[in-house]
Amino acid sequence: MNKKLIFSLPSIILLGTSTPSFGEWTGDGQPFKYISSCELDLDKNGLPDMVILAETIQGRELIAILKEKKGLKAYSLWTGPASNGMHLRCEFAEFELQEAPTASADAPGKIHKPNGSVIHLFKPESSQVSFYWDKTQFKRISTGD
Repeated sequence: MNKKLIFSLPSIILLGTSTPSFGEWTGDGQPFKYISSCELDLDKNGLPDMVILAETIQGRELIAILKEKKGLKAYSLWTGPASNGMHLRCEFAEFELQEAPTASADAPGKIHKPNGSVIHLFKPESSQVSFYWDKTQFKRISTGD
């Protein structure tokens, strides 16, 4: 016995418009994939801040959460595809960061003087980008090729 499934035009339109596209999907309640984190005082206010690298349904995301006396402030520092393999490293040290020179530059990159806390997002033996808090905002600089 053959059974036929019959859809009316309105039900096909409803089905087509109710299915979210990838850009609209907000998740189904499943946990995101935790990759790495660190805790250090990024903004020099004496309170420990948090940095989280996670893999979500939209790819990898680097989030800094600054603790303030009145609460928390979150900053999305970087997003990228899950396939890029970026990793997190945090440092607290008094040092300078030198920007990687561009391919067309003959001189070395600009020197930055962070407040001591630096977040590095890197791909082993490849690119690196660094972030530090500069009194009112995060600065992002390319520190590796």
